[in-house]
Amino acid sequence: MKKILQKMSDKGQINHTRSVVLDGIMRYKEVKDNQFEVDLYFVAIDYLVSVNSGQIIAGNTQERRAFKQRWTFSGQKGALRVEKMKEFKI
Repeated sequence: MKKILQKMSDKGQINHTRSVVLDGIMRYKEVKDNQFEVDLYFVAIDYLVSVNSGQIIAGNTQERRAFKQRWTFSGQKGALRVEKMKEFKI
């Protein structure tokens, strides 16, 4: 996740995700000690903006789109950290 954010920053881009509505959480799987994965289904307004111009590069500021992502968490109760996010095409 840090790599993706750094890549966007290097290109002068910021991703905005808002108005998120969670539709479901499925496929809980323990990967190893203190690490697990879940699939998240949600809709959100998501768009990419140029830092320099303020113009929208991709996405839509008005309409929600559907997402399915696999999030990998590590840590223990009360101190979870997102290690990885993988997006699936819907």
